[in-house]
Amino acid sequence: MAAAFVVIPAFDGNANAVIIASVVLTIALVAAYRAKTGIKLSGSGMLPWIIILGGLTLVLALFSVALGLASFDLHWWIAAPAVVAFAAIAALTFVFTKVARERMRHVS
Repeated sequence: MAAAFVVIPAFDGNANAVIIASVVLTIALVAAYRAKTGIKLSGSGMLPWIIILGGLTLVLALFSVALGLASFDLHWWIAAPAVVAFAAIAALTFVFTKVARERMRHVS
């Protein structure tokens, strides 16, 4: 979903469907993640929230890079920040899961 969000500037104003799909799919993924792992964001402590905020900050920075590339009509180059967003969020998901599970292990 992060990569889809970062790629929005390549659509030249036809991004409403991408934004709606990104929001809907993100909500569905969070619900599926909770169902599969049993890990809720509300019970995970502060560190997982910091990881999420770091990921959000990174995605917004990459979105800004994509907007800059679109302003110079370098639409094909928007794929680069999208790939970085995908890889970074995938890595942060593993870190989040590890931290959340460790925190849950210590909950009595």
